[in-house]
This record gives sequence, C-alpha cells and structure tokens, in this order.
Amino acid sequence: MATVNINDVLTSRARVNRVQERGKLHLSDTQADIVRIVKRIPGITVGEIATAMKRRPNVISYHLKLLRDGGLVRLEEDGRHVRVYPIESAVAMI
Repeated sequence: MATVNINDVLTSRARVNRVQERGKLHLSDTQADIVRIVKRIPGITVGEIATAMKRRPNVISYHLKLLRDGGLVRLEEDGRHVRVYPIESAVAMI
C-alpha cells in the first residue's frame, strides 16, 4: 500500500483555490485532494485513497467518477481493485 501524507496534500490546497478564483478549475476540495494524491502516486487504488483521506471508499468512488468524466483521471480495473491514473495533460495545472 502506498503511503500518503495527507498534510502534504492539504497544504497545496491554497494553490488550487487560487486557480479556481481565476475561473480555470472547478473542483471541490475533496476532488482537488484526490487529484493531487493520484498525481503523486499513479496507480493508487480507490481503497488506498480512501484510507489516506479517512473517507469511505464509496465517497471516493463518487468523486473519481466525476473526475473521470471531467477528463482528469482514468480508472483501470485490476482484479478486485480499481487503480487510478492521472491524465497528465489535464492535471498539469494542479
């Protein structure tokens, strides 16, 4: 299991909020945190993200589907797990 320091992820939230103010990005704090985790650890599973963020996997799955539909991440089934990868060109601004 990958180790994520959630405090590192949350400290960069202010940068995302500045981008949001310019109208370039419309992500919730949860979605922005997920994107930063996935960008840092490509291939992380939904369960690992949920554990790192202290959220339920179904909440993470909901946000991941929105991020996938928005073209920021791609989801791959790997047996019983779903792995999450960033779409590099889309998440470069975060």
